[in-house]
Amino acid sequence: MVLEVLREWHSLAELAQKYEIHPTQISTWKHDFLDWCEQVFE
Repeated sequence: MVLEVLREWHSLAELAQKYEIHPTQISTWKHDFLDWCEQVFE
């Protein structure tokens, strides 16, 4: 799901509906991923 958010092919609202998750939660996961991705891919 994070990859879908990063690609920006769909809006947060569309993804939230698709995965039945609140848009704020998706935004939080995206933010967390971007904060930690450098360490994950070292």
